[in-house]
Amino acid sequence: MKTVSILVFVILTFSCKDDIGFNPNSYDGQYPKNMDGSDIQTYKSEILGGQIEASFNGHTWNHAPYLSINAEVLSPPNSVGGSQELFISISSLLTNRPIESCILETLLFRVPLATGITSMNKFVELTEHEYTVLKFTSINCDAGKDQYVMDRSVENTINVLSYDPLTGAIHAEFDLSFKISQRNSSFGPIYPERVVLKGRVETNLK
Repeated sequence: MKTVSILVFVILTFSCKDDIGFNPNSYDGQYPKNMDGSDIQTYKSEILGGQIEASFNGHTWNHAPYLSINAEVLSPPNSVGGSQELFISISSLLTNRPIESCILETLLFRVPLATGITSMNKFVELTEHEYTVLKFTSINCDAGKDQYVMDRSVENTINVLSYDPLTGAIHAEFDLSFKISQRNSSFGPIYPERVVLKGRVETNLK
């Protein structure tokens, strides 16, 4: 009798989960999903503008055919801290065209132009608008989707491992956590409530 009761409980539990199904307004899984809850297509992404090894919620950041890296120097008065800063953008692209490439996701960050670890939790306090220093967003080509903010309950860091002022070569690591602040589930892909991006990037300043 006890065995039968346990079996009935297990069946009911799974039935309830099926009834709940995929909710695009509160999804918080590992991968982005299609509107029907199925997995998005993944790729062996071609890296543009340098080299990168990165994970998205624990899996390889491989949601688009291309990952594009751009790095530049920001000088006062365009810097936040009053000195030169390194600005890096990493974008996953569905298409790679000189004009109007189809962007799926973008990570942006800026830190002092010097080797060493920067606590982004502290660095964002230098500006009124966090998105000018650190930002992750999902996009669907020219249509804006989900907006994220830094998860300040954990430590977020950028580590500039090396910088060569003669060649402009940059080697940096990032460990960043975000939580969704504005969701748009009217079209896909559907992104999770929380995003953790970790990785290493090598590129040259433009």
